[in-house]
Amino acid sequence: MRIKITLPSGATCFVRALTGQDFVLHGIDIPLLYGAEKRSNGKPTKKEIEGGVQWVRIALLAACSPLTLPDKSRLRIVDTDLDLCTDGEISIGELSDRDVGFIFDRVVELSGAGKEDAAKAATFPAATIGAAVDRSTGVEIQPAAYGVIVTAAG
Repeated sequence: MRIKITLPSGATCFVRALTGQDFVLHGIDIPLLYGAEKRSNGKPTKKEIEGGVQWVRIALLAACSPLTLPDKSRLRIVDTDLDLCTDGEISIGELSDRDVGFIFDRVVELSGAGKEDAAKAATFPAATIGAAVDRSTGVEIQPAAYGVIVTAAG
């Protein structure tokens, strides 16, 4: 399912839920979200911060359509340096923090990983979850020490 959203900047785009394939196709391990490491000081660990950055990057690149600006021009979000963007492209770094946050929040909600779901998931360690199949891809999802591993169904 995809939904159309209007960003704080006035641009519009469509967003959808993230899938395991999004991480695999972009060459990124499925990041850990919650309770992956014990925090001694209550602050996020380096691994949690890196995982969060990966989630934002994938949300912008894989789960968000090109932006339609108020003047009806369109910009595709890319992960490249500013000086390498071509006409019709916008670098992740050029997006406003408010737009990035708005897009990310909608993608997370659609992905079923909102605050409520995260709190529920944190009570079930990965080792206790049996094998499942991603309904959208037919790919088997196996529990692993660091979250989930996506393997080819077969």
